[in-house]
Amino acid sequence: SVFPFPETPICMVSVDSLTNYNVIIWEKPASELIANFLVYKETDEANVYEVIDTVSYESAAIDVDSNSNPSIQPYRYKLAFVDSLDRLFPKSDYHQTMHLTINQGVNNAWNLIWTAYSGFDYTSYKILRKTASGNYEQIATVSASFNSYTDFTAPPGEVSYIIKIENPAGCNPA
Repeated sequence: SVFPFPETPICMVSVDSLTNYNVIIWEKPASELIANFLVYKETDEANVYEVIDTVSYESAAIDVDSNSNPSIQPYRYKLAFVDSLDRLFPKSDYHQTMHLTINQGVNNAWNLIWTAYSGFDYTSYKILRKTASGNYEQIATVSASFNSYTDFTAPPGEVSYIIKIENPAGCNPA
């Protein structure tokens, strides 16, 4: 039989600031067809994905990848679902996380280079910096056409950076 099925795209993948693990977020479509969501992660082979978790339809539409380390590399995720008869439905398009690398330049400058986020359109990156035990503060905005920035105004000592984008449509995992 042929019947329409709901699409289940990922809304975004972010990083949990407490655990430093990737968090996959999606919006649940209203559907009696979905029994469980399957969260897929790309393996160490290009375009080969494996299921890393199963999330019940009744649960929050969030999954934490406790085997991720955003400090090491970017990751790609897809989402699919199975119905109550255990029929598997097609995977969503992937979302790829950003990965930031930093190297020290001349005279206390810091060079930031990152991979682009893939999964939704956005127009700019926000560059945030904190010193020692301070709070993150936005120091620049960069066009989404570029993936690098040099901070010539960094104070001496320990500094940390975050590259931030926002999903213009927002996410509602409830």
